[in-house]
Amino acid sequence: SSRDVFTSNDIMQLLQNELSACVHEVSRYEVSSHLDLDDILAGTEIGIQIMSFCIEVDLRMSSRTELAQLQRAFLSRAVHGPAPGNSGLGPFMLEPTHIYVVRTKECEANGIVRGA
Repeated sequence: SSRDVFTSNDIMQLLQNELSACVHEVSRYEVSSHLDLDDILAGTEIGIQIMSFCIEVDLRMSSRTELAQLQRAFLSRAVHGPAPGNSGLGPFMLEPTHIYVVRTKECEANGIVRGA
């Protein structure tokens, strides 16, 4: 595919459809992870960088009003206080991460031979 960004659902669709001839078995795991929003809460430069990364937009030239609105959006999803397995006091935003374990089978897809 010529796309640059894929969601976890996009990846599963690719594995089940376009790449299904090469896939023997797929296991999908959701791993709990917490994004520390302390720098976003404090309004630091690092907080702006984190928000920029998360939404894939360069926010360095954004107005204070725009940054405040985005900051409120992030913090509205926050869990305050310590989060299990994390250091610091937070606030944290729960961001599950998907991990795929793919068992392949020998096949030829797009001219590339793959083996298990």
